Amino acid sequence: MTDVVDRASQLEEMQREQALKANKQHEKPLVVKGVRHCLECDDIIQTQRIKLVNAVRCINCQQLFDHQQKHYRKTGRQF
Repeated sequence: MTDVVDRASQLEEMQREQALKANKQHEKPLVVKGVRHCLECDDIIQTQRIKLVNAVRCINCQQLFDHQQKHYRKTGRQF
C-alpha cells in the first residue's frame, strides 16, 4: 500500500514542479519607459542581472520567491 502512496506523492510533486516551471516561463517583465522593474517591489532591475538570467524580480525578491516556492513544495500547500 505504501508503494502506491509513494508513487502518487512523487507524481504529484513532479506535476507541481512542471506547473511552477510553466508558470514562471509566462511571467512578463514589468517595463516602464524602457526600464525593467521588479514584479514584486517595483525597484529597477540591474541590466547585468537581466542579461544573465532574464530577471523579472530583483535579487532580494527572487530569493524570497524561491524560498516560498521551496516551502510550498515541501509542505504541499497550494498557493
